[in-house]
Amino acid sequence: MKYLMMSVVALACAAPAHASERFKPLPTAQDNAEMEQQIKPGQQVPLEVFLAAPEKQHWVAFYEAADQLFAQGKKNEALKWFYAGQIRGRVAAGLDPDSSRNNAMLVAMNSGIGAPIMDYAKSDTTNWVEQIDAALAWDLAHPLPADPFMVIGVSEVMFDTSNFHSVYAQVREGLGQMRAGLAKHAAPPTSAFLPREGRIRR
Repeated sequence: MKYLMMSVVALACAAPAHASERFKPLPTAQDNAEMEQQIKPGQQVPLEVFLAAPEKQHWVAFYEAADQLFAQGKKNEALKWFYAGQIRGRVAAGLDPDSSRNNAMLVAMNSGIGAPIMDYAKSDTTNWVEQIDAALAWDLAHPLPADPFMVIGVSEVMFDTSNFHSVYAQVREGLGQMRAGLAKHAAPPTSAFLPREGRIRR
């Protein structure tokens, strides 16, 4: 899958206690191959299957759908799903006990799939805000469940469920703050939601 072949890996924030750590060194090709085997939802979901029930998909599928929609010229829809996926991806990154898994995948996808989508977003600030609003509204109506497979992507992996709602709220708040800055037609504030930035701010 081309997104995984982009491979690169490293988004921090493996756990609240380590939130201030810097990114760890990029993993080797072997690390990436092992990660691909671990993130079972990383196998591409057909676009029509995703659109029929996005709430049933792991966050990786949101990025894949955004990429396909963008290629089809449906750029606003792509931007919406990119941000909806980023919300879930950052929750996964904040809770995954293995920083080389969801953390790494999020950086790879933000750098690859996210780059052209963000270039498009910056071309129209008003539209950018509208699509962030759409993503936040969709996420509010279809909240991510505290389920290992839905969050981490691996059923056997447990995470700190007591911290789930706190991380989720912080991720939504971060995107909301960025949206507010954009809405004022000011330069967007330093935010975990800006392109190529993988870290959740705490």
